[in-house]
Amino acid sequence: MKKPPTWNRPLTRILRFWGAATAAATMGLIVAYFLSAPPVIGQTRKNLSSRFREMGWSVREKDIIVAGGLPGDMPWYSAPWRPVVFLGADRFSRRTDLWVARVRLSPGGVPLDVGEIRNLSLTFLHNERIAAVSAEWVFWQSPHTPGLYHLVWLRDPDRRFRLQITPEPQNAVLFFSGAHAHLAGSLQSKPISVRIDLETGAVEAPENLKVRFFEEKTLLAGSGKVG
Repeated sequence: MKKPPTWNRPLTRILRFWGAATAAATMGLIVAYFLSAPPVIGQTRKNLSSRFREMGWSVREKDIIVAGGLPGDMPWYSAPWRPVVFLGADRFSRRTDLWVARVRLSPGGVPLDVGEIRNLSLTFLHNERIAAVSAEWVFWQSPHTPGLYHLVWLRDPDRRFRLQITPEPQNAVLFFSGAHAHLAGSLQSKPISVRIDLETGAVEAPENLKVRFFEEKTLLAGSGKVG
């Protein structure tokens, strides 16, 4: 009986290896599909948390805020791309930072696509706290400098502002009302309030506080983009 030619043996081995690798990869995708939690209509934060974890972030569901409200609260003509602010740690750090992602959401709150993700706080050695978020602004307290607060305009995250208050208010609560950012706290057991007009930059504050509100210079070392 005539022996098969020896020249095709390496090709046969390659085809067998390729077939085995393809089968293993296909099985891995099938297992990952059935083990991963499918999106749930109406569970926007849960869906976003799962999506961010798949991308390498460590983020809790309660630390996610969709700027301007959840999809169910949006009018039908709203743009599908939404800024999503979340507190989390990326795959390279255990410290929590404030991030903003451009996410395209379905009306049911399912993330269809995730665009650019940016680090808003850029404090790699400190853990940030959850921020106050409006449709266009993010407002949070510095984790390392007493009396310092940050604001970022979501339409252009390179527009960054600082609010410095001396002496530092105690038990400060940050929130938005219309076109104003508010800080409510206490000083020597007396309530105080600071209000910033986000259209004009005017600040209203008690006379016993020294308040500075100004725009930061453009960052020369990078903008914190990761996606």
